[in-house]
Amino acid sequence: NSYSGAENVAITIINECKKDYEFAYCSPQGPISKNLEENEIIFIPVKKISIIHLQKIVNKYKPDIIHAHDYRASTVSALLHFKGRVISHIHCNAPFMKKLNPKSLFYKLCTKRFFKIIAPSIEIFEEMYCIKKIRNKTEVSYNFIDKSRILSLSKVEKKDNYDIFYFGRLSQEKGIINFINIIKLIKNKTPNIKAVVIGGGPLENECKELISKYNLFDNVLLVGFQKNPYTFIRKSKFGIMPSIYEGFGLTAIEAMSLGKPVLNSGAGGLKSIFKNNSEFICKNQQDFYEKSILLLTENDKYNQFSQKSIKIANRYSSLQEWKKLIENNYN
Repeated sequence: NSYSGAENVAITIINECKKDYEFAYCSPQGPISKNLEENEIIFIPVKKISIIHLQKIVNKYKPDIIHAHDYRASTVSALLHFKGRVISHIHCNAPFMKKLNPKSLFYKLCTKRFFKIIAPSIEIFEEMYCIKKIRNKTEVSYNFIDKSRILSLSKVEKKDNYDIFYFGRLSQEKGIINFINIIKLIKNKTPNIKAVVIGGGPLENECKELISKYNLFDNVLLVGFQKNPYTFIRKSKFGIMPSIYEGFGLTAIEAMSLGKPVLNSGAGGLKSIFKNNSEFICKNQQDFYEKSILLLTENDKYNQFSQKSIKIANRYSSLQEWKKLIENNYN
């Protein structure tokens, strides 16, 4: 019910395919309704994602296809009294799917009902314990980025400049605590370092406590969720993405489309994105620190990283190729 990576993908699919299909977005009420209204997308609110509540929606609207995003929506959809196609679209390599447990076993049983299982990176499937049983239903469909839209939004003027940005949820899996610790290390070398943290999440209070503990009030700015994060990214030099696990790494691709390098952990889908550019991947906090100092102090090296970033992002900006993959599952 809020706007993040998976919701961004769902809205992009609707916007790009709505000439040929009639779509509606179904979720609990929340901030997402504003995004849907701005995109002129039909919103069907539901009290919660449960069999009882979704069955009522299916009975009323009689869809031909349910495109379910992530594990819970997928498993609930599989249990509905529904004769149409159910597409399970997974956006992250959740830890519980890496081994046998009640949740992963339940998802495996539900795969019999799925027409197709889509993920944005091969790493998600490779880490599933049950991959051999469902291989014939899996499909990798990278997340498309609209470069022209991102560039246009980034040009909205911002007065402040930053050295480093963090773009993502303030959560353990995204590594926000590691990010603050890395900035602390960089400050020891560059006292005037300025970082901006774009996003909200469950660890916001913990972030504020660390900023206070490390005396980073003049170095780290928390701006929360931003409807247009690209203005902050354009006014920054590069990003740090110390994710513990990552389904794809859409925010990294978006930032690099603006020529902004993103140093990252190589977790999950980031491994595929940077498979031919290992210089962007950092093994630990010390590695993040050393490469950050390099980008902050050596212009030639920074320009090399920037040019490579644009080339990497270009691989994910082919609308027709991406759209064909999605629509093949609808026809």
